[in-house]
Amino acid sequence: LEQLEPMEILEESRQHHFEYFLALAEQGKIGLRRPAQAQWLSILKAETDNIRAALSWSLEVQIRAKLGLQLLGTLRDFWEHTGLYMEAYQWLERLLERAGNPDPAIQIEALITVGYLMAWQGDFDESRRMLEASLHLCEETGNISGRGHALLWLPAVLPGHNFGTLIEMCEEALAIFETLDDPWG
Repeated sequence: LEQLEPMEILEESRQHHFEYFLALAEQGKIGLRRPAQAQWLSILKAETDNIRAALSWSLEVQIRAKLGLQLLGTLRDFWEHTGLYMEAYQWLERLLERAGNPDPAIQIEALITVGYLMAWQGDFDESRRMLEASLHLCEETGNISGRGHALLWLPAVLPGHNFGTLIEMCEEALAIFETLDDPWG
């Protein structure tokens, strides 16, 4: 019993650590889209090892992997600005495998995040796969915002498609973001 108490304290500390960095990531998501972008990028870069530790902790238990997907998706702009595209992709693969059946909204955001990053990486096939999977989940769940994000990036990674169809996808994405009053769409 005496040895269990330190383990419980350690686990509680790690959970608080994760919660703190999820909250920081949520603040950073907003901060990276405001005039203080450079300051937020500096803060998040300085915490990269702690973000990795939080993601590692989330992989230990299936239910926590769902939280890890949330953290991963929330950090889209961080992954982009730091160029850690492949790292984000590897986290996604591991978290999806571990999470089982995560909340669709969290899964959609994570898939869009990595689909977007893979486009920047130049891996258009993998980007398309991620974005099409997210679009399918959006259609199943009625996630309008996710649909807009998937439609925004799909035209960039769909080679050989009818130009008119690609324009329609972009126009639908724009209409969604206007309806949602989301200038960052």
